[in-house]
Amino acid sequence: MDLTNVMYHKLTVAYQNYTKFNVRVCKPDALLISGKKFSRSYIREFYANVKERFESNLSDLRQYFDKVLSVQAVADATLNSPTAIDVAENRIKTKNSLLLLINETALANVVPDFKPNVTIDSQEVARLVADMGVCVMWMIYFSATGPYRFPDMLILKYAGNQRNLFVDPESRCLDIITEYSKNREGNPMCKTLDKVTSDHLFYYIIVARNMLKHAVGPSMLI
Repeated sequence: MDLTNVMYHKLTVAYQNYTKFNVRVCKPDALLISGKKFSRSYIREFYANVKERFESNLSDLRQYFDKVLSVQAVADATLNSPTAIDVAENRIKTKNSLLLLINETALANVVPDFKPNVTIDSQEVARLVADMGVCVMWMIYFSATGPYRFPDMLILKYAGNQRNLFVDPESRCLDIITEYSKNREGNPMCKTLDKVTSDHLFYYIIVARNMLKHAVGPSMLI
């Protein structure tokens, strides 16, 4: 069982086995849940911590790879560029991979290379990239338009006919198309991520997954 499936299985088991919590409102902007206080400042701090953890993992990957650009640099060279990416696509027709929207030159300029004369620790690279994925999941969860349920997290796809990640042409933020809702109506909904979260998710897809593929081989990816 691969790392992603193991992680999701643990999350699912924990979610299914949760007990009802005693929740009380603490003005002006907090909740007391089973004796633990959660507030806007707590969420902001949590978001900042997982973002910092993402960056720390990225820094550790630089011991194995050359030309590892920052999240902002990759976003500016691709997602934010008026010429590097084609965002005027039809979301209804057969969907290309998100990667195919980026021109080859721009993509080649942001993809890292192996460092010469350095032995790649495939397990360590896999661990670092997997944890970057966990960080991105938390960032999405706390991103704009309300919390994301586990089914939303499971079906994030950036390629194929089931693709549900798109680039908003105006904001250059990522849109998630989902049919999950509390009332189970199944109507498609669009949730737009904030810019910081969008840039980190885009980086994870374009750069981090590429490093993982080079380290462990494409057959090991899901």
